[in-house]
Amino acid sequence: MNEPDPLAVLADAVALLREQLDTAQRRTDQLIVEARSRADDPLIRDLVALVDSCARTARSWAERDTAESADVAAALTGVADDVRQVLARAGVEPFAPEPGDAFDRRSAQVVRVEPTDDLASSGRVAAVVRPGYRSGERVLRYADVVVFKG
Repeated sequence: MNEPDPLAVLADAVALLREQLDTAQRRTDQLIVEARSRADDPLIRDLVALVDSCARTARSWAERDTAESADVAAALTGVADDVRQVLARAGVEPFAPEPGDAFDRRSAQVVRVEPTDDLASSGRVAAVVRPGYRSGERVLRYADVVVFKG
């Protein structure tokens, strides 16, 4: 009786295992691509809708004889509102400290210092220049603030 060569049996088993791992890796790669595509679809649709909104606004401006600064401001505010809606659907929310709140470097950055004689106000937010944005607890952009300094 001929016994199988143990090294040949081991080599065959390793080859089979390698083939199964390669197949599993290809399937995993395919699933990742599909999952990313599905995750991006709502954002892509929202961005396409935003492009459409901007194009409509541009067409309406092209039909006007003149543009008043209030009209331009209203159009840009409308675009900003559309972008905020896209961000909200993606789980991104704006935030800002209130004037008088203690400055918190974990969510805000100082862009200007406002001198004050009131020592109780020192280190507190005087004004918000630009809101921050976060997704859940993760800060995506810090709020820009003016801080009192005594």
